[in-house]
Amino acid sequence: MIMPEEISASSAIGIAALVALLLSAAIVVWMAIFSRWAHGRALAGYERRRAAPWGAFDIAVVFGAYFLLTALVPSLALELLPPEQRKPLDRRVPPQTAPSVAKPNPIERGLIEESEDIAENKGPVLHPIVHLIRSRSPFAVILAAVLALVIAPLSEEMIFRVVMQGGMEATIRQQRWSVRWLRRCLPVFGPALVFGLLHWNTNSKEYPREYYIALLSGVALGATASLAFAVGWLKVVRRATWADLGISTVRWESDVGLGLASFAALAVPIYSLQLGLTLFMPKGVAPDPLGIFLFALAWGYLYRQTHRIGPSLNATSLTAALLML
Repeated sequence: MIMPEEISASSAIGIAALVALLLSAAIVVWMAIFSRWAHGRALAGYERRRAAPWGAFDIAVVFGAYFLLTALVPSLALELLPPEQRKPLDRRVPPQTAPSVAKPNPIERGLIEESEDIAENKGPVLHPIVHLIRSRSPFAVILAAVLALVIAPLSEEMIFRVVMQGGMEATIRQQRWSVRWLRRCLPVFGPALVFGLLHWNTNSKEYPREYYIALLSGVALGATASLAFAVGWLKVVRRATWADLGISTVRWESDVGLGLASFAALAVPIYSLQLGLTLFMPKGVAPDPLGIFLFALAWGYLYRQTHRIGPSLNATSLTAALLML
């Protein structure tokens, strides 16, 4: 996520090469998808499993713990900071008011307006991880990488795919009124919608580096604690096996391939859609929830077909890696 004014010639070449690679991969994957559709074959083979041994009550308990931990721990971490490090930075560009000074040119006027928008929370909305990477602190970059590539994918896939989607599949399967399309679609759509909405972000203010380090350290601790709680609850209370939790290394080559293919197929279309939507979105509002929701639909489909978190975990980590670029 590099702003245009920060892009050097070498960076521009690298970005262009990456876009060309992703576009080429997307074309290859979509050709394979259309070929499977034409022959009446599923995009990913369905693998049967026993119904998840948890239900609505367990979903409520685990998701409640996830929500509380990922909200409470970061808040406590921020409270440990001095008050001045919890305040937004004021980067307003003061206008030239002296009579002898010429009016600002269009570029200067644009910088002034952008700084005013940020001060009023109407500027471009960036993920805290992006702010952390921009700080160029080695510790901050390592923290951002560990959170984005390891902790967040593991905790989110366990909570939203395994616990929520797996539990919904088991619950709906027991209902006599459920019809086939509802039984197949609702467990994928519901967690994806919640997952997308939880990524709603309208805060475009910029804070000191210490603020983002404390915030994301809290998020990492909260997400790790919620992951441990979810696994412990299902293993101890519901006697779930590792296979029930979607953890298996038997077909890891297939899982890696499915994750790479889903990412290659969706990265260019979804990010292009998001870039287009930014032209029409109000100031201070990012279209991230829509893109994340569409990604989550694909990840939910992969989990429904394989009942393993390997494919969606690989795709999630790749998506986060692209965000960090």
